[in-house]
Amino acid sequence: MSPKNNEFVLDSYAILAFLQKEPGYGRVEALLKGAMTGDVRVHISAINLAEVHYHVLRRGRDASRILAALEALPLKVASADSYMQQAVELRVKFGVPLGTCFAAALSQDLRKPLITGHREFRKLGQTVNIEWLG
Repeated sequence: MSPKNNEFVLDSYAILAFLQKEPGYGRVEALLKGAMTGDVRVHISAINLAEVHYHVLRRGRDASRILAALEALPLKVASADSYMQQAVELRVKFGVPLGTCFAAALSQDLRKPLITGHREFRKLGQTVNIEWLG
């Protein structure tokens, strides 16, 4: 299968579930393994990656090791420039956290499914194609 037909967007919830081996981590692990072989493309908003860095640093333990591992992940990090307005509009319309809106807007912009387990995304209804973890 070509990478264009097998692309996904991850939010910070998905990456943190993977790092902490929480429900759904196996699905994220499989996607990242596919990305390493080139069979899958995995996108993440720079905003959501910053959220992951924040959570790792806040917890403190092994932060430098975990952050180095994050840098090695085969993620296509998307700058927020092209979909910032979309994210703001989602925030205004649905009142969900801004990080959630950036993940949703990237998913909409790329027209690729969003992988998450974060319940806030339920408020967005059918505006985003979501594959639920856990």
